[in-house]
Amino acid sequence: MRNRGFTLIELLVVIAIIAILAGMGSVGMSLASKRKAVVKTQALMGQLQADLTSFKTVNGWYPEEATNPGLPSSGENWNNAYGVSGTTMGPATSANWNEAAICLMYQLNLMGATYKDLNDAWKLPLRYRSAKYYPFNGVGTGVDNETPPNKDTYQLWSCGADKLDQLGLGDDLTSWPK
Repeated sequence: MRNRGFTLIELLVVIAIIAILAGMGSVGMSLASKRKAVVKTQALMGQLQADLTSFKTVNGWYPEEATNPGLPSSGENWNNAYGVSGTTMGPATSANWNEAAICLMYQLNLMGATYKDLNDAWKLPLRYRSAKYYPFNGVGTGVDNETPPNKDTYQLWSCGADKLDQLGLGDDLTSWPK
């Protein structure tokens, strides 16, 4: 009489099938996690755009100027954040985006917003520049190569999953259509 049990081949086949299913599941979970981060960042940018519109409705301009000298929203801090030296505008790559996010957050919170930070899902600050701080020189790539549609606008973007600021290109998430 023969013992009824599983052969080594049968066990290996079952283990291989389980490994394949687990691999497919982990790939699916990874894709879902990446998509969740994109959706979270787009939602933050959408809320920020709504708050920027409210700010402009109340003040007549987008955040860019001093509200009270010496406070974190002063024009000098904005100039430092965007790499302005004298009257020369630096490229977006020379900006201090943490300082720009602090200036923007301060001004929006004065209007009743409750931002604790302006970081995207990858823990990097969102990039915001009002039209006053565009380089307008038509050189470079991405946001530094585009002339704004009018003097009363802004640029808002996130570095995306690769955490590299490609100035609105590549995997960067932007507030304007690519």
